[in-house]
Amino acid sequence: MKTVSHFAESATKKNILKNNAEFKMITFTLPKSVSLNTLLRQHWSKRSREQKQMNDTVFALAWAAGWRREQCRRVKIIFLGSRMDYDNAIGGSKPILDALWRNDIIPGDSPKQIGLEYAFEDEGEGVRIELEATI
Repeated sequence: MKTVSHFAESATKKNILKNNAEFKMITFTLPKSVSLNTLLRQHWSKRSREQKQMNDTVFALAWAAGWRREQCRRVKIIFLGSRMDYDNAIGGSKPILDALWRNDIIPGDSPKQIGLEYAFEDEGEGVRIELEATI
C-alpha cells in the first residue's frame, strides 16, 4: 500500500472569487475506493478499523492540500478508472463522507448541509475529492 505522503503530493489548492465571496478549492486523491457490495459483506470490526484508517487518511490529505479548518459546503467525489456501476460506487462513498464529517471538514452529509456531486473518469486510479471552502 502506498503511503499517505505519496498522495499528498498530488493535493492542490486554488482560490476562486464567486459572487464577491472568496472560495478555496481543495483537491486530493485517495488511493482506492470501496464498493457498496464490499461494505455490506464486511464484518463490523473490520469496517470500523477501515473507517478509522479512512478518517486519518482524509485528515492528512486535506491538511496537506491546504485545508485549515474551514467548513466546506460543496463536495465533488470523482471515481477514477472505476469499473463499478453507479449505485455501487455511490454507496461505497459513505466512508469518505463519514471521514469528511468526523474530521469537521463538512458540517454534515445531508443535502441540506452540503452540495454533493459525483463523477466518473476513465483515466487514473482511486478517488479524487474536490472541496469548496469559504474563506
